[in-house]
Amino acid sequence: IIWHLSGNKNKARNFLNKSTLVFSILVLFTGVLILFNASVYYGILLSILGLFGINFAKSESQFLNIEKILQNSNISELKLIPLRRIEFDSNFKEFNRLVSSQNISSNKYYFVTKDGRWDGFLTDDNLKSVSIKKWDKTFVEEFRKPMSDLQSQNENTPVWKIIENIEKTNDGILLIVNSIGLPKGLIDRNRIGYFVLNKLGIDLSGDLMQKLKSKDKYPLGLQLPRIINLMKKKGDIK
Repeated sequence: IIWHLSGNKNKARNFLNKSTLVFSILVLFTGVLILFNASVYYGILLSILGLFGINFAKSESQFLNIEKILQNSNISELKLIPLRRIEFDSNFKEFNRLVSSQNISSNKYYFVTKDGRWDGFLTDDNLKSVSIKKWDKTFVEEFRKPMSDLQSQNENTPVWKIIENIEKTNDGILLIVNSIGLPKGLIDRNRIGYFVLNKLGIDLSGDLMQKLKSKDKYPLGLQLPRIINLMKKKGDIK
């Protein structure tokens, strides 16, 4: 009825969820009174139903909050993964030193610069394709790929669209560019997952974040792609 009168489906869902919570609290309170004053069986039954309703209302509230975050947030609000640079005329010995100095859990991409401009990218997998004996005579520019080969998205893209595109990649990483197409940083499932958790008021410590980190999964089992599919089926996003 509220949806019909207001034309706002989310407003109706919020009202229904709050009504469910209030009703469930009343059922729980009634169950406790019956438990101690009338029937143990019916008191326990009503208490269980009340607790179930309260838990459902809380879960639905969290779900609604995640939907709102995915719809109303742009990727520009997230802290991106910094781009790791290497000069085009660096040889593979220098490249290997750079790779060795990086965190082994980091992504594999390195971005080539030439005269202060972005000139392409390569990955640490390229080191394995060349014999160590030839590293001093093999240069980064020989293996660089054009930036256009890496899937990218504009920084003003909504978060739900970024998630949708990340799921289409092989390694779960997207390059984020600014309005004129210049690279700003990388984004992966972890960064998006921690952003959503932070928006929900769940602040994880740095140590815990490292323990939970997995490049192929969202933290704490967040089913963000599934939520987006549900939102599309309901017509909330297109």
